[in-house]
Order: sequence, then C-alpha cells, then structure tokens
Amino acid sequence: MKTVPLLILFTLLSGCNYSLDKTPLLFKEGNAGLVQIPAGTVASYEVINLSIMQPKCIECHSAAAGDAGGVNLENFANVTANLDIIKSEVLADSMPKNRTKLTAREKELLIKWIDAGGPLNGVADTTPQTPAPTPTPQPAPDVQFISYEMVHVNVIQPRCLNCHSEAAGNRGDVNLETYENVAALSSVIEEEIKSGSMPRPKNKPLTPEQKDMILKWIANGSPKTN
Repeated sequence: MKTVPLLILFTLLSGCNYSLDKTPLLFKEGNAGLVQIPAGTVASYEVINLSIMQPKCIECHSAAAGDAGGVNLENFANVTANLDIIKSEVLADSMPKNRTKLTAREKELLIKWIDAGGPLNGVADTTPQTPAPTPTPQPAPDVQFISYEMVHVNVIQPRCLNCHSEAAGNRGDVNLETYENVAALSSVIEEEIKSGSMPRPKNKPLTPEQKDMILKWIANGSPKTN
C-alpha cells in the first residue's frame, strides 16, 4: 500500500469541507472558561454558552432533541427569551434533569449573567453587594465580682497547693485547701503577692491576670459566692 503524501491528504480533506475545531482553547476543558472570569465581571454569552448551555442543556433543549418542554436554547435569542424559566429551574435545582447538576460556580455565574439581563458581551457586575452583618456586641463580663471558686481554680489550685496542702506538708504551716483557710490568711496572701515573695522566687511567678484576680478578690472582701 502506497503512502499518500501529506499535501495530497490535506487537499482531500479540504475538498470534503473538513474544518478545524474553532472552539477556543479556553473551553477545551469543560467549564474552564468560568474559572478565568475576573472578579466583579459578568460573563459574556459566549462563555455561558460554551461552558454551560452546550455541555449541560443542548442535549435536551435543541431542535435535534425535540426542544424538550418547548424550550430551545441553541442560540442567543432563544436563551435570552427564556431567562426567567432558566433561572427558576436552576435555583430549584431541577435542571439539568436526570443529568449531572451544575456546579456551585456554574450556578453563581449563570444566575449573575441572567440577573444582568443576559448580556451578549461581558460587562461589569453592578449587583449591590450585601454588607456583612454587624456582629451583635456581647455584654462584657462582670469583672467587678470575683468568687472564691474563680480564685481557687485559676490561682490557688494551680499555683499554691503544690506547697500549701496536706499532701505537700503544709509548707510554712500554711494550708490553702479550703475557703476558710484562704479567707483567714487573705491579708498575708496579699502582702506576699505584692512583695513578690509568693510564689517563691525559684518558682514561676503569677501571671498579671492571676495576680489581678486574687488581689481584686481580696480587696472586695474575699467573697465565697455572689
């Protein structure tokens, strides 16, 4: 079998009305065109048609398919004449029917295109932006009242009981395991904290928050509960 020269083959194909695929490279990979639309821009009809209508709608809504539901979406005029129907069906997630649904990105840009009136060419997006809701201010915690439980959990237990407890031998004959003992020694505790003597220098000092909490509690009369 003889090899047909490339030039002759090309000529034969040309004579048979052979034409190269004119689809822009942008749309070769499904809906890649939608991904590349700049922010704040409404897509053109070409993008909507090649990325959504052709792959997702024409299979049913074309003359060859019998114009399902009496709707033909093969050209710009037909699509723009059915914008309300398309939007309603897309929002209801009823179209495409029995086929892969539109992605969130496809829906977003198709609805945006419809709301802009279905422009032939891409235009600026003038849709009013909904401002983010202003967070409801939360009431500030009552920092005036500090209970013994707060002081015990945040200061006494983690920073004092490792020395001043029965298990630790009540260092310095001081036991701070109960409210009564802590309240009875509140003036001594205040003096030791203010002078920096407690916790002992070899131990990690209280944080500013811990120091502020226990000193305020003592200043308020060392209340047990509110």
